Amino acid sequence: MSDSVNVISDKMLALVHDATRAAYDFAIAIELRHNVKAAMLADERSLRALAEAIAELEAENARLKAENAKLKAEIEQRADHESYLSQEFANTYYEKNARIAELEEAQRWIPVSERLPEVQE
Repeated sequence: MSDSVNVISDKMLALVHDATRAAYDFAIAIELRHNVKAAMLADERSLRALAEAIAELEAENARLKAENAKLKAEIEQRADHESYLSQEFANTYYEKNARIAELEEAQRWIPVSERLPEVQE
C-alpha cells in the first residue's frame, strides 16, 4: 500500500505542479494581455497625439505660407512704388540741378578783367 500511496502522491504532486504551472501561465498570459492592451492604448494615444501635432503643424505651415505670399506681394508692390518714386526723384533732382546751373550762370560774378566796361549815356 505504501507504494501505491507514493504513486498516488507522486501523481497528485504532478497534477498540483501542472495545475500550478497552468495557473501561473494563465496569470502571465493575462498580465501580458493587460500589458499589451496598455501598450496598444498608449500607442493609440501617441498616434492620436502625433496626428493632432501633425494637423497643427500643417495648419501653421499653411498660415505661414499665406502670410509669406501676402508679404511677398506687399514687398513687390512697395518695390514697384519705390522704383517709381526713385525715378521721379531722379527726374526732379536733375531738373533742379539744371535750374540751379541756370541761376548760377545768370548770377555769376564776372571778373573785371573779363567784363567790358559799361557805357553810360
